[in-house]
Amino acid sequence: MTSYLNKLTPNERRLVVFVGVVVFAVLNVWFVWPHFGDLQRAKARLYRAQNRLNEYQLAASKLPEFEKRVRELEKDNPGAARDDQSVELLRAVQSTAGRCGVNIMNVGKVTTKTNDFFLEQSLGITVQAREEQLVKFLYELGTSDSIIRVRALSLRPDPPRMQLGGNVTLVASYQRKPLQKQAGSAPVPARAGALPPPRQDATARPASSTAKKP
Repeated sequence: MTSYLNKLTPNERRLVVFVGVVVFAVLNVWFVWPHFGDLQRAKARLYRAQNRLNEYQLAASKLPEFEKRVRELEKDNPGAARDDQSVELLRAVQSTAGRCGVNIMNVGKVTTKTNDFFLEQSLGITVQAREEQLVKFLYELGTSDSIIRVRALSLRPDPPRMQLGGNVTLVASYQRKPLQKQAGSAPVPARAGALPPPRQDATARPASSTAKKP
């Protein structure tokens, strides 16, 4: 390389050095500079994940209190315990997500629609998982006893493009217990305008007949 540069004229050497500097700068702009903020972004993601973990741990610590409150409400109103399946729906979704390795990032409010025969509840969640984990999660939800199905699903890749994130709207249908008919029959009301039977006077005496003389 040195012998090659010695053969060049001063102007050619300056040109070679200039081209080398330009190539070095272009490579830095393309491959090095975009990663200058990776450390700060990684620290920010770690900070958000730590805050989310603290929130989950705080909610998990209050779970016995919530379960105690639910049992008290069910004891006060047994009928509502049969019809209101919000707690069971949330438990089924969270337990299935834990088994399948799906991270639930956010949980929405449970909305309820009902009629004389069925109780339908909707729950919106935000999830993050790999493709096979998400498919397993949705499959196990569909095979549960509560007949949970997916009403709406939107997916998108996360920034590192290693997992999928998305919003899922789940709907669960439960059969309501039919209302029991009241035992006993009501007395038949008297017809309007009906007259009561005539009463006989116990003191009345039959009239005596007198024979006529011829």
